[in-house]
Amino acid sequence: MKNEEYKKKIEDFFKNKEEFWTLYKKDFINYKTQNLQEHYAEYMLKNNILEKFKGIKLGQREDKPYLLNHSKCKYNKYSTREKDTCKKMVLKREKLEMPEIRKELGEPFDFQVPLKNKQKEKYGEIDLLTYRKEEKCIYMVEAKSVRSTETALRAILEIATYYSLLGKEGRKKIKKEFNENKKRYNLEKYPDAEEIKKAVLFFEGTTPAKDIKNISEVKTLAKELDIKVVVEDGEEFMPNS
Repeated sequence: MKNEEYKKKIEDFFKNKEEFWTLYKKDFINYKTQNLQEHYAEYMLKNNILEKFKGIKLGQREDKPYLLNHSKCKYNKYSTREKDTCKKMVLKREKLEMPEIRKELGEPFDFQVPLKNKQKEKYGEIDLLTYRKEEKCIYMVEAKSVRSTETALRAILEIATYYSLLGKEGRKKIKKEFNENKKRYNLEKYPDAEEIKKAVLFFEGTTPAKDIKNISEVKTLAKELDIKVVVEDGEEFMPNS
């Protein structure tokens, strides 16, 4: 397939009026060629990306809680998957240094936060929630693994999608659940959360970390979508660390 045909894929997606929340799942979003990533990000910036996200149909959990009790969860210390990395950040929070994470995002307190209300729904999970007391803010974080080969563009679109799927009511519910359960997370002395923001977490040397440093259009897209980008050293999250 020629390069121009790859470029056309984003236009086809917009023209076909597919459910916009599925964009981050499309194969072409993860094509790693730099000029394709530039083209996709630039196209979105020029074609009302903010309005597209506002139009996403909400997927709230109704009577089910978002914040589950993970006190008995364990992580695989030999795994470098983001799932185990996020578990480790929460379950071993006091023992990890994580300078950039704590500086930019605050304290990790929950992971694998469900979005779906019914089993048949195809929404994913929020990888990580952190609380930054300086902002009285919860960050919902899309965290990529210490060996990730996914694109930064995919991560940015994924967390923006989840934020929109929650909607105001879903975000309000998460804040309420956090404020009522701060003791569970050993954060009871912190002020109540007043807002929820979006972030992505990448590790040095991975594909998404390189993308965000080298592809200005992707960085601009993150800024346009009000997504904080944090790049951290991944040594603490390697096997046996």
